[in-house]
Amino acid sequence: MDPLIVDCGTCEMRDLACSDCLMTALLGGPPVSAHEFSGEEAGAMGALAMGGLLPPLRLVERLEPVFDDRGDDLGSQAM
Repeated sequence: MDPLIVDCGTCEMRDLACSDCLMTALLGGPPVSAHEFSGEEAGAMGALAMGGLLPPLRLVERLEPVFDDRGDDLGSQAM
């Protein structure tokens, strides 16, 4: 299995669905930087979520970068 890389800084659901996301359940909140899970860890988390023991991962990655009015990429800034 391929590793799962979760970058909450690029998630469209950040601050909208964090309270019901796997990352909050596991880490107490969205991580400041990207977090990598092995394929086995991702599979185990998926199984636990399917069984109702953990919330699912709510990660929805942005398709395009989001820029502020100065042209700075907001997705690359630390949250």
